[in-house]
Amino acid sequence: MTAPYKIIDIREEMDSPEDLGTKEKSWYTWQEQKWLFKKSRLLTGEHWSEKVAEQLCLKLGIPHATYEMARFQGNIGVTSPSIITDRTRWRMTLGNQLLMSSDNTYSGDDQQRFVRVREHTVARVMGVPLPNL
Repeated sequence: MTAPYKIIDIREEMDSPEDLGTKEKSWYTWQEQKWLFKKSRLLTGEHWSEKVAEQLCLKLGIPHATYEMARFQGNIGVTSPSIITDRTRWRMTLGNQLLMSSDNTYSGDDQQRFVRVREHTVARVMGVPLPNL
């Protein structure tokens, strides 16, 4: 049986680690674009579950990040191109950063990064007024 998805062998050097989240991941540059490699923890299925979620979003017409199965230095995982294509004009701002800047009662500080914060919802993040640019 052949694998339905190709596995990309990453040969580039990693530029910088990504500290957000609980998984080990790093950024690298391929064809002048930033890509993220997320290492899958042993026997968790983290790599294929990311691909399954991507494919479900594709079939349902939901905006999503794209993932490719990947291997780096013998470690299996997924790789994904950055959604920020012009880093001179755009940067990522996290939902908890927006909520902390607009609500002094919001408790989503770094000390609670692994604790679910009930006030952190998509509707609240989307409702934060953006500064005039």
